[in-house]
Amino acid sequence: MVVDRRAEVLDHFFAGKGEPTTLGTETQDAIKNSPDQQAREERIRTGQTSNVSRGNYGVDVTCQKYFVGDTPVHYSTTCGGGSCTTTFTSRGDGFWDVAFGDFDGPGPRGEVPGGTPYPFRPFSWQVMFPDPRTGP
Repeated sequence: MVVDRRAEVLDHFFAGKGEPTTLGTETQDAIKNSPDQQAREERIRTGQTSNVSRGNYGVDVTCQKYFVGDTPVHYSTTCGGGSCTTTFTSRGDGFWDVAFGDFDGPGPRGEVPGGTPYPFRPFSWQVMFPDPRTGP
């Protein structure tokens, strides 16, 4: 099951029996292109992070995709030959409840009756850039 729209997310909450879903292209793009994500990428590309090689942070897309909210993104960077590749992975998130603003995570914590929380399958993407440690 692929979800991109509110109706799909809600249908799966009430009929999907907790089965994992895949975020659709529109939702993945909202995460990848969000101001939060772009700012983090810039800090990694320019060597401004405390740990260039790996880390994690939240990307907030609540306004664009409320069902994703503030989603965890993990990254890992490898460098060699004057260039670097960072792999970003959105993982560890799901649609836990239809009650907007409850942000309670998985498990029985007052979900709307008749629905079942479910996880999103992880997805990854990569960016390449010059190694900030070697200069132009």
